[in-house]
Amino acid sequence: MRRVFVCGHFNFPRGGATSNYIQYFGAALTMAGNEVHLITTKNKEYCQSDEYKGIHIHEIKFDDRKIASYIDFKTGLKNKIITVLQQLKPTSKDIIVIYSHNLWLHKALQKYGRENCVKVGSIVVEYFSSEDYKNGRFDLEYIKNRFLNLHVIPYEDFVFPISSYIRDKFSKGVAKQMVLPIMADPYEFQYIPKEVCDTKRFIFPANGKMKDALCNMVLAIMSVLKNEQLDVEFHFCGIKEKDLRRYANLNQSQTLDKRIIIHKWLEYDELVELYKKMHFLLLARDVTEMTKANFPSKVPELMCYGVVPIASRVGDYTKYYLENGKDCIVMNGSSVSIISDAIYYGCHLTNEQYKRMSNNARKLAEDRFWYGVWAEKIDAFMEKLYGNS
Repeated sequence: MRRVFVCGHFNFPRGGATSNYIQYFGAALTMAGNEVHLITTKNKEYCQSDEYKGIHIHEIKFDDRKIASYIDFKTGLKNKIITVLQQLKPTSKDIIVIYSHNLWLHKALQKYGRENCVKVGSIVVEYFSSEDYKNGRFDLEYIKNRFLNLHVIPYEDFVFPISSYIRDKFSKGVAKQMVLPIMADPYEFQYIPKEVCDTKRFIFPANGKMKDALCNMVLAIMSVLKNEQLDVEFHFCGIKEKDLRRYANLNQSQTLDKRIIIHKWLEYDELVELYKKMHFLLLARDVTEMTKANFPSKVPELMCYGVVPIASRVGDYTKYYLENGKDCIVMNGSSVSIISDAIYYGCHLTNEQYKRMSNNARKLAEDRFWYGVWAEKIDAFMEKLYGNS
């Protein structure tokens, strides 16, 4: 049995989009008969043991103090992971997968792989340009990330890019690549087909580095809400009320429309229950290098519950997966007028039209995003890493 060691800082399980990606990646590998080991931080709120859904967890820890923890992560991550690998003793039949932007971790594991005849590669889910950093091309984080992408990852044995855009960025370096979008598990929680009520519910769940045209979405929502007779709700997760007010140009004395609901931090089960009540995912994005490279986890995640995405045309998900009018509403841009028009379009779908799109969204999650669909493909790719060497 092949062992696959996935290394990084995931706060596993349920620690966010990264943790979810790794959960489904590990589940696919396990389904295909591999033994999956995560060397990472553990989210003890959801898992107390050293195993989660058949995936083995080898916990690494950092200093509890904020500044000390940051330094410990930047400088000590590679040493903590190498120490665990030395105990587990990977052989030439095993594989090491890195999910991290940590330059020093990549270099350390490359060296470890060469010395122990173990194939080492990466999962790459982001590709940033200088415009995505505070200090532009002089930003230290941008410089390190650019060096990682140009001079480190291309020398690894393989890459799992999350999108075709990232694959093309590495096409002149890494010979063995497999585009692997964010997967999902549509069977993890009970699915109840949508019963459309009079109130149409839209959700925007924010997470991580902001890639979405949030300001324009808020302004479009405020424009739509001028229609006091429109029976809608707009739900926001991961956004503070003060930030939403700032985007909406509202001061503290002005009343926020009751049709806007801002959710504070939710347990994962609570989030799932919220998803079940939603009708549309609102996801407007500008076309940038960051958005062309990214594959938002919220798309397949919410489609598992029959939620219909309203998404800007950018990235692989609107190019290769979603079909406008069938399982989603695609926006050709991210301007306020385009977003508000799309919201109105969703609001005025008949019950039968919406149910058909919702059922198609769920079916797409089952047919294209379920990790079980990818299990044999991932396993075959890994088999060739040694078979062709």
